[in-house]
Order: sequence, then C-alpha cells, then structure tokens
Amino acid sequence: MSTLPDSLPPGFPATSAPPRATSAYRNRAWVAVGGLLVFMVLYLGLAGWLVFTAYRMIAGAITSSGDGAFLGFAIGTCAAFLAAFMLKGLFFVKRGSDDDEYEIKADTQPELFTFLHAMADAAGAPRPHRVFLSSRVNASVSYDLSILNLLLPSRKNLEIGLGLVNVLSLAELRAVLAHEFGHFAQRSMAVGRWVYVAQQIAGHLVARRDRFDRFLQSISRSDFRIAWVGWLISLIVWAIRALVDSAFRVVVIMQRALSREMELNADLVAVHLTGSDALVHALHRLQAADDSWDRALRFAFNEKGDGHAPADIFAVQTRILGHMRRILNDPTYGIVAPVPADNPAEYRVFKAGLAQPPRMWLTHPLNHEREANAKANYVPSPVEEGSAWDLFRDVETLRLRLTDVTLGPKDKDAVAPEALEVTLQRLDEQFNREYLDSRYRGIYFGRSPVRHTVDAAGLFDPTASADPALHATFYPASLTQDMEELRALELDVDQLRGLKEGDLKVDGNKIRHRGGEASLSELPSLLAATQRALDTVRGRLRDHDYACRSWHLAAARAAGPEWAAYLEGVLRALHFADHAEANLRDANGAFQSWISVETAARRVSKGGRKRVLVAANDLYATLQQTYAKAAEVQLNPRLAAATGIEDFPKELGKFELTEPTAKNLGDWIDVIDGWVNTATGMLGALRSRALDELLRTEASIAAHALQQTPLDAAEAPPRVPVSYSALLPGQERQRQTKLNWWSRFLIADGMFPSLLRLAVAASIVAVVLGVSSFIGSASLTVYNGLGQPVVVSVGDKVRLQVAAHGYASHELSPGAAYTVETRTLKGEVIESFNGDVDNRFSHIVYNVAGASPLVEYTAAYGNATERPPVQHGAPRWSTINVDYLFREPPSSVKTKGGGATRTALEGGGDGSPEDLLRLVPSKEERAAVVLAHARWDAPNSPNSIQWLMAAVGVPGFDEVLTQRLRAAPKDILLNRLRQDSTTGAKHDAVCQEMTQQAQANPNDMDLQYLAARCLPESPAKDQAFVDGNKRWPQHPWFAYASGYIAASKGDWATAQPRMLAGYQRLPMLQSAVAVDLARVMRAVGRPDTFRMDELASHSRQLSILRTLESGQGLERRPDLQAFSALAQGRLDVAVNLAHKKPDTEARILRLVGASDGATQAAVDRALALPVGQGLDEDTIWTSIALAARSKRDYAPLMAQLPDDLQRYKTAMTGFLDAIQQKRPVVVAEQSLDGVPPVLRGQAYAMATVLLGKDTPAAWRRGANALLFAQERPYFKS
Repeated sequence: MSTLPDSLPPGFPATSAPPRATSAYRNRAWVAVGGLLVFMVLYLGLAGWLVFTAYRMIAGAITSSGDGAFLGFAIGTCAAFLAAFMLKGLFFVKRGSDDDEYEIKADTQPELFTFLHAMADAAGAPRPHRVFLSSRVNASVSYDLSILNLLLPSRKNLEIGLGLVNVLSLAELRAVLAHEFGHFAQRSMAVGRWVYVAQQIAGHLVARRDRFDRFLQSISRSDFRIAWVGWLISLIVWAIRALVDSAFRVVVIMQRALSREMELNADLVAVHLTGSDALVHALHRLQAADDSWDRALRFAFNEKGDGHAPADIFAVQTRILGHMRRILNDPTYGIVAPVPADNPAEYRVFKAGLAQPPRMWLTHPLNHEREANAKANYVPSPVEEGSAWDLFRDVETLRLRLTDVTLGPKDKDAVAPEALEVTLQRLDEQFNREYLDSRYRGIYFGRSPVRHTVDAAGLFDPTASADPALHATFYPASLTQDMEELRALELDVDQLRGLKEGDLKVDGNKIRHRGGEASLSELPSLLAATQRALDTVRGRLRDHDYACRSWHLAAARAAGPEWAAYLEGVLRALHFADHAEANLRDANGAFQSWISVETAARRVSKGGRKRVLVAANDLYATLQQTYAKAAEVQLNPRLAAATGIEDFPKELGKFELTEPTAKNLGDWIDVIDGWVNTATGMLGALRSRALDELLRTEASIAAHALQQTPLDAAEAPPRVPVSYSALLPGQERQRQTKLNWWSRFLIADGMFPSLLRLAVAASIVAVVLGVSSFIGSASLTVYNGLGQPVVVSVGDKVRLQVAAHGYASHELSPGAAYTVETRTLKGEVIESFNGDVDNRFSHIVYNVAGASPLVEYTAAYGNATERPPVQHGAPRWSTINVDYLFREPPSSVKTKGGGATRTALEGGGDGSPEDLLRLVPSKEERAAVVLAHARWDAPNSPNSIQWLMAAVGVPGFDEVLTQRLRAAPKDILLNRLRQDSTTGAKHDAVCQEMTQQAQANPNDMDLQYLAARCLPESPAKDQAFVDGNKRWPQHPWFAYASGYIAASKGDWATAQPRMLAGYQRLPMLQSAVAVDLARVMRAVGRPDTFRMDELASHSRQLSILRTLESGQGLERRPDLQAFSALAQGRLDVAVNLAHKKPDTEARILRLVGASDGATQAAVDRALALPVGQGLDEDTIWTSIALAARSKRDYAPLMAQLPDDLQRYKTAMTGFLDAIQQKRPVVVAEQSLDGVPPVLRGQAYAMATVLLGKDTPAAWRRGANALLFAQERPYFKS
C-alpha cells in the first residue's frame, strides 16, 4: 500500500471558502421544506381528526340510546380503526441501510479516516459519524433515523462502494468523496432526512399490506350485514392511501428539484477541492463500471449456483472491463482520454442526449449538465497517479470480505472458494468466444446475423464463387464504425419514439440531433429519416453477412460436398436456434407485459384475467411448438461437446406443462418462468455455440481455400427441423405498455389520471369529513310527487332541486324550526310553511304539497312473516323511521336466523290518480292531492290530463283551472278541460267561443280540433276528427282522436299508426293511451318486444298486466302467479296458487270456470260464487256468458255492472243477444261499434265462452290479443 500524506494534494483545498449555495438552490430548499411541512400537517391533521371523531362518537354513544347509540359506537369504532391505520406508519421508521454494508473503524483504516477528516474539514462539513463499505458502484450519505428525527437532527454516515473504488483513480475517488462531503456541508440535507422519514411513513401506509388489510378483507367476505362495513372502510382506506400518495408525490417532486440543485452544489464543492476534470472523469467511468459490475454479479451468482463461488468479485469486474474493451474494439472503454492542453474548459466528455426523461422525476442532473456546471468556473485538476485502492489498508482482506457480504450466506454443502486464477480462467472462457474475437469488429456482439430471413437459404447465394479477392474485403475496420453508428442510430430511434409517445422530453421544445436542430412539429419526419438511416446501416451489415456466408459456402463446396453440407447444417442450426429462442422470448415478453400492466393496480379485473389468459395461451402454444420442434434436433459431436448437450430432446425433457385455464392461471404463472428459462437457455446455448462453430468452420475453410491448409474429414452436420416459426425483426408481438384508464386511475399514471384520482380520493375523504360533522343530526328527505321538478329551500342554507317523482335528502341540525319554501323552476311559489325538527337521529319526510300517498311496507325474507302495508296517507311534514326511503329494499339478505325483514317507504311515483287516491283514506287529503297535481303537474307529464279530470268538481278546481289558463291560454289540454268541466249554458258558451275562433281562423289546427270536440256525439263528429287528421296528419290530437275512432270500429290496422302518433307526441296521454295501444298492437299481430317494453315504461297499469301475464318477478307473491298459470292453461295450479288470497281466489275461480278445458267441478264452483264475489270489470262479462251457457239467470250479475260500464251496456248486451240468437258475425260485430278495445275483447271473450269450439277464429284471436291474462279466461289459440 502507498504511503499517503495526511493532507490533501498540493494546492488543495483552495484558500477561499467553499462555494456558497445559489439562489435557485435556496429557493428550492424553502419550497421543499414548505411542501413537506404542509404534507405533515395535513397527514397528522387527518389522523388527529380521526382520533377526535372516534372520541366524539364513542363518548356521544355512551350517553345516547337506540339507533343513535349504535350508530355512534359503529362510526366511532370505524374512526378509531382508520386512526390506527394512519398512525401505524409512525412506529415503523428505520434506517435505510442494506445488509451488504460493512462498517469500518479508524483503528483498522487510519489513513482513510485521516483523509476523510481532512476532506470534511476542508469542505467545512461535519465529519462522518460512521463509515460503511459496500460492494455497490456508488458513494452516498445515509442516516440513523427514527420518527424523532423529524424534529431532532441525525448524524450523517458515509458509504463508500468498492465497486466504484475498483475502477477509479485516486484523484477521481477524491473528487467523488469531496462531492459527498459537499452534501455533508449542506444544511438542506435535513430536508432529505425529513423526506426520507416521511417517505417511510407514507410508503408504509400506501404500499404495505398487513394485518389491518387482512382484517378488512375478512370483514368484507363475511355476512352482507357486516361485509358492507368492510367495503365502506376499504373505500375510505383506499381514498386515504390515494390522497397521501398523491400529496407525497408533490413533496417528492419538490424534493427532487432540490436534490438536483444539491447535486450541482456538491459538485462545486468537489471542483473547489479537487478540480473540474477529476469529478467529470469519475462520472464517465461510472458508465463502464456499472455495466461491468452487473456482468460481474451475474457471473458470480451463476458460479455460486454451480458450487464454486469466486473469492474476489472485484477482480472479476476488472477482468470484464478488459474483455469489453477488446470486444468493442475500444481501448478507451471505461478510460477517459487526456484533457487537451488548449482550452480545457470547453472540452466536453459528455454530450447532451437527444431527449431526456421528464425532469420532475430526476433526482440527479444529467451528466452533461453536471459537466457544464463543473467547468463553468474551470479549476484544473492536479495530475495524481495511483489507484483508489491506495487509500485503504489490507486491500485483499477487504475485497474478500465484501465479496462474501455481496454473495450472501454460503450453502451448507458449499466448498471453499476456488483459486482466483481458476475463476478468471473460467471467466475468460466465456469471453474468449469465437464470435467475440476482435477480428470480427464486434459485428456479432449483440446482433444476430440470421434473424432477418425466414429461411436459412436466404442467408447465402448458392451460385456464388470463392473469389480470393472478395475474401480480402471481409471484416474491414469500417465495420467498427458501422457498429458504433448502428448503436447510435438505434438509440436515436428509441429516443425519438420516446418523444413521440410522450415518455421523454426535450429542452426548449427543440430537438438537437446530430448537429442540427428541429422543432417538435418535425418529429415525424425526423423519426422517419433516422429510421431510414438505421435501415441503411442494417442493410450494409446484412450485405456483408450475405457475402461472407456465400463466399465460405462456395469455398466449402470446392473443398468437398461433405464440407458444404456441414457448413450449411451449422448455419441452419444457428438459424433455427436464433429464431426459436427469439420467438419464445418474444411470446414470454408479450405475456409478461400483460402481467405487468394488468397487475399494476394490485387488482386484476375479469377482463384483465381474460387478456392475460389469451397471452398465456399464446406463450403455451409457442412453448409447446418449441418442444415439438426440439425433438427433431440432433447435434453433431462438436456442437454437443461445445454446448454440453449430448441429446438435445432428452436434455430438454418432456413437455408436461398444463395448458393455462381461468382456474389454474395463478399456479401456471408461478411455474412458467422455469419452463421458458430452460428452453431459452438451451436454445441460447445452441445459438451461441452454433455461431462459434460457424465462424470457426468458415475460418478453417478460408485457410484451406486461400492457403491450402489441410482439412480433416467433415463431421455429419447437425440436424434441425425443416420447417419452424421464424420471427423477423419488426414482427414481434405487440407489447401491452399502456395501462387502461381504470389502472391508470388507480396508480395515478399520468397527469389527468393523477388529478382525477386526487379529486376522487379527496372527494371521498371530504365526504367522510362532512358526514362525520353531521353525524347525530336529523335527516330530511324531500319527496316530490308532482309532475314537474321543484326547488326546495329549507332555512337560509339548504336549497334542493328535486326531480319530478324524485327525492333528495339533506342533514339538518335538530332542535330548530325551519322555514320551508318550495318553488317551480320558473320561480312560482308552490307553498311556504315552518317545519319543526325536534329529535336527533330523526328522519323527517317532506312530501311536497302533500301530493303523494306514503306507504310503508315490509319486505320479508326467508321464513319471516310479511306484515301488511301501513298507509300513512298524504302528510306534508312527518317523521317516519324505516330502513329504505323511496328505494327498493334488496331482493335478498343474509341472516343466521332463517328469516329477516326490511321496512321501506314508497311514494306514488307517476302512478295514475286512481291508484294513488286509493291509498289515501282521508277525503280531505284526497282532495288536496288532486288539487296539488291539477295545479302544479306539468302539462306534458304522463298523468296530467287524468289529474285535471279527477279535479273537476273538487272545491277550488275552478281557481286552479283559471290560474293555469292564465299562464297558457292556448294550451289544448286545458281548453279540453274547459269543455269537459262545464255543463249546460256554461258549456255552450265555451263551445260557442271556441267555434267562433275556429271559424275566424280556419287554418289554425288547434282551434279546429277544439271546435270538433264541441260537436254533439254523432258520426259527423267522428268524421270531423278523421278529416282533421287527413288535413293535418302531424297534429297529435287529431291523430289521437281518429285513432280511437278506428279502434272503436275494430279497424286495428288504421288505429295503430294514429294512436302511436298521438302516444309519441302527447306525453301527458302516454299513461292513458299505452294500455289501449298495446291491445291494438297485439290485435294487429305479434308486437315488437322492445316497443311493448317502452309502452310499459310509461304505464304502470300495462306493466302490471304484463307482469301478471308472465309471472316474472312474482316469486314472493304466489297468489299473483296464479294469473300466469292461468295464461298457460294450468287451471288447477292457478286455483291452488290463489287459495291464500280470498279476493284473488274468487276472481281466479270465475276465470277458470269460463276457460277452455275447465272441469265441470270448476264450472260449478264458479257458478256457485255469491253474486258480488270476485266480480269486477274484468270478470263480469265472461261470468255472464258462463251463466248464459249454463242456462242460468244472469240478470243478478248484470245488475252488478259497474257505473263506468253502464254506457256500453246496450252494445254489450246487443252483442250477447246476437250470439245467443245465432245471428251472422257481421250483425253481431255491428253491435260493438263505438266500444273501446278492452270491451271489444270482453265481447269476444263472451262469444268464446258461449260458442266454445264454434267461436269464429278472429273472435278467439281477438279475445286473446285484446285482453291480458288477468282479464280473461284461458282460451286455446
């Protein structure tokens, strides 16, 4: 070891003080400190808020009772869990040291410590607390850290990597260590310490999955009644993790910006102490040092795996550096050229790359930036001979010790390390390969000579001759430049593609390429030009390969056919092995890219599993083909000896890998790497050894051809498959490099996904914060039963817009009276009053204008007993406690007791007035409901016409109508109501007014329609509607009226398009028209299911009729399933299903008794029913027909005819008489002119009951089409 001076080299350090921090450095330091402070305040603030919420909820629950107490305990427990989740990271902070470090002391390395102390003093920096040696190619500062170091300072430790020492000169190592002491001197290193501590806290919270997560998973997989708690907390945990991760990323960006300035500042300290060039030269050596160290590690671990670990890995690194210089034909590889004497400050070792990664993620400046910084104020570096090892004592022991530390524990049966000479000899064997020989100018290093052709025959010209003059042109020195240009162009193309895809950036939006400058808009053309240049170089190299192979095969043919066959066989073996290996690696690479992308977010969707499975099946097929083709491989003795593979198929083994499926995919992924590595390893060995053999054979043949060197007898050539899959460059499988939007969102990949995730996570956390602030308050749910949206103001701060037949909720502070005001969207006041909110945890329901009945019902599950519905009437402001407000309870629940119930409150929705008013027992409330709808429902709302008609005669209606006409004087619906709501002289006056207006405006179709409605009931009135429809076919009211006229005559084909036009253009009539339109469409023919679904969506009545007919969704109502059984002709089943409901049973008995195929007993039961039992508008006519068929007196039944059917009694009895008197069908049909479709269907049903098999087919079809299952008996088609 050299004897080192105690001080630094002569002239160093300079007499001046070390360089001061720049303003940019100081500014970034303040920004980083501020960002970190904000992060910690927010982090600890959120954790503190969770602790406070847990305390507040649990303390409040102790003093409360009932639902509030349970809610308080539940929320308090969840808050305590989340607080523990956030605070756990504070207790897991530890020093970021690695296991491969080895601490040294001053007593064992006195010269080194003397040097380090002198360097620290000169830099104005504290001396290192501890010094560690590692095997890495690095030197760095580290800390002994704990959570206390967020507040208390921590002493700095120094790490010196011997992988770096091994390649640096003494002067260069001085510069590197001076740089580190520049960091020691920086007070802003505290920011790095704080960020490191905060990073461990955030990382523990964000990335680590521990017992907290396992506990949540166990809850989430339990019974639904508990699982939802786990789901909710899991969502909050995700939001907290995402929020912390997003916030800390900003801190990291700030710290990295500071880190780059710190690096530049530390570089200036190194320049101050050791000069400008020493540091730059050390940076230059790092590139070769990293590469050689990685190769040394791979070699060392492979050797250890083979049972003979190397004793000195640093000697291996040194030897690899020498080999790489030879292979690359670059004697200066890893060595810096001397600094020119002229203008050394302008001399540059590093050049700016074409593009760089986004600066925001860089912790260090780029090398060309560091060199420019170091030479901005150029300081010559002293010439100092000697190795960096000269700083250390007992170097050999250190090298052996660090080698042991690097390679880790030895196996139990491991032998002692072998002699270094043996290790290096084995290393030399790996590098002393024929294709790596320097005479080939590196053309085969990292480049395939056979991948560009599908078949090996394309690699040579079989007609070529072995011209000696041509051989002299092979492997010229220019190939070295070609290879350098090839690698440079490949790098350029990669960087330009990175720019195009947004992965790389350029400074100043200018692309500096090969001495020129281009704008980003020129990127496509620049990329294309560079690709062409790259293709040109590749083509030049391929032409050289082609000429070589052709010449040597020609020479082999001259030497004898067996030599030509051998050389071609080796070439084909190389082609097969290269393509098979490339194809398999490509399939595996594509598969791994899918794995990487689909698992990036820690969650794999069903679609993701399918995509991975597709890639896995492709890899499986490729691997299966590889094994199948490998069975045809037979190596000749020379290749077998070189590869160590006597029998290729036997060494590869049988292909027993299971095909991947959705069920075994996870296990398959665990084992696939072993299969792929085995196959590619053997193919790679064959490829490289075949290339060696090819080149050696070519050399022997060339010597024979040119120098008449004797040749031995040729061996039998190796055999490979005749056909196999080839993978040409550019045909590689597409790599999945882009995450889908969901994965990008989950991991915040990119600006927009990051902002979106931040917004969602912040929203969730904000919701949690907001909800906790209102826990314990009362909830207000506003239900709007009106047919138009409203705006509800509650007090000064709450303003809710509620859709028609919708609801909205809000939390209110209890113990106060609120002024409630409801307006239309146009600002009209609907009502205003004071509403009291008395109790905490109470549920207030505000039923706007008291416009809807409220019904509480119980959903029963399992063996639980269903309770009858509770009708609350139509209260405006009430307190109702149920499980579900205005939404359906779940279709099933999990329970351990075998049964459960859930309560729900529902409003009337857009139901018809008849349905809703049936649910309001109070006459006064019914009147209020009707007037509320009549006054405020939008004219085009589904039931507005029915509500207006229902309001006729109700006190206050005239005022309602006047108000509405004042706002819309020409509205047809309102003017119809003027006609229909008046009688006598008032009616005549209204009609006279409208008729005069129509006469004065003959082209006003609205007035003509209203005038036609004023005509007395007569064929002339019907004709007026028909004529109006012809004149104005687009007028919906004329279409509606004329369509009903056609339907009343049984002209379904004419009625359908007209009724459909009215239905589509008159939303207020849709509910009323939908059922009749559905009947008409069924009568015309089998209607489109989509159209029927659309009709049902606008008519609750039609929806109910279809549900009863199909039976779908009625699993819990067997009594209602009786109608679908009846529709299918299962008469006994229908009776049995309806048995538990007396009213339903009576209706079913009447319909079954009149059905085709009914037994006499069923008929007798129907006839025996009391006159009023089971009798309604759906069953009365067929009951009359059944009585008439049975020769019974049906007068008592006719006496039960409902009032709304009296107007059609004459027509229906006329039809019945015509049937009984056996009059012609045409005569009977004439009786039905003017009846609606449903009564025509009932008439046809009467005929079918009376006539049985003699019923005209059209009548039987009409009964089945015009009536639904609950309206008719069962008739065979």
